[in-house]
Amino acid sequence: MRKNIKFLFIFTLTFILLPTLTKAIEQQTQVIFIPQEIDGQIIYPSRFVTPVVSRFHFLSYQSVTVNPDWVNQGYYYEIWDERNRPLPRYLAQKLEANVIDLSGVDTTQTKNIRMVIFLPDQNKVLPAGDFIFIYQEGFDWRLLVFAVFSGLLISMILIFSIINKITPAFILKILKNLKFNKLFPEEKSIKIILSLAWIIIIFAGIYGIALGYFIGSWQILYVLIKLPLLFISALVISFLTSYILNLLLGNQEKLAVVFINTLSALAITSLVLASLAPVLWFMIIIPNKHDIIVLINVLFFGLAGLIGIFYFYQKSFSKNKIGFFIWIILYGVVALQLAWLLRPWVGLLESVDQTIPFLRLYDGNVFIELINILNRISQGKII
Repeated sequence: MRKNIKFLFIFTLTFILLPTLTKAIEQQTQVIFIPQEIDGQIIYPSRFVTPVVSRFHFLSYQSVTVNPDWVNQGYYYEIWDERNRPLPRYLAQKLEANVIDLSGVDTTQTKNIRMVIFLPDQNKVLPAGDFIFIYQEGFDWRLLVFAVFSGLLISMILIFSIINKITPAFILKILKNLKFNKLFPEEKSIKIILSLAWIIIIFAGIYGIALGYFIGSWQILYVLIKLPLLFISALVISFLTSYILNLLLGNQEKLAVVFINTLSALAITSLVLASLAPVLWFMIIIPNKHDIIVLINVLFFGLAGLIGIFYFYQKSFSKNKIGFFIWIILYGVVALQLAWLLRPWVGLLESVDQTIPFLRLYDGNVFIELINILNRISQGKII
């Protein structure tokens, strides 16, 4: 027993300290420009920056520094990807500073980049100078944390399911008993919790398969894994805080009962999503564009979530409205932030060599993205 505790302590300490001991390494690359002619216009593109990134490491661009003599001369610049297409955030920008921020480059989507300078007056020539790109490379701890957490979660569900002899027949029985006016018996709480977890994994996974079909290939497997884990992980993270706050507000329900009711609500949400999966698949094969599919998913998740919330309200907090709203806010905030960290869900706007990353960078948030989508739709610029 002591050896197990010692091993667990060393593992936990190592897991906490290693990210600080292996910080990201900052590097810089100096490249020159080679004038080229495209459609009768002379442009000045730099050579491509091609960082070498090890497996399970992340790449993050910081900035590019140019000759100060180029600044405020009426020049324009763009940042291009490896297919010589301008990145949306760096399209036709005035060159007003010799240090350009590149933190907006999504390296999970665009690894190799170049800077291109345009001179409005084609009779002029760009003075000599170099481009100095600065970027960071380091171990992707976010992916490691996700892998360890999800691995432990799935392992625990599998192990306890085997120990408690959870069978498909028992899961089906629990599924049939998911009704608004029926409570589960407390004496079988562990078996009920495990069965509800499997219901979430199965039916959220069904919706994940349909959602991943928008891009296909590995994205189907990615969303199949991430969507059930999103539901369960958000619950694991937020449940204890919510339960303690409700105890302070006078809620007397037992921990197991509240947890079962919460899982039941998520199971109902998963069932509703699974029932909508054929509709989503049909909307994908029509086909619809990326922005439309995103809004359809927001609508479907909103509908399924409302039904789950109503179920949860009827089961658990009908006499404690404050506690109910605390739970909804806590779970909603955690789930939204976790969903943003685990994106992409609907693929990328522009895929690189048809590859899709399992996780993307940290920038932005889900609300800004929804506002951007609505703006594009209102302006008739659907992507």
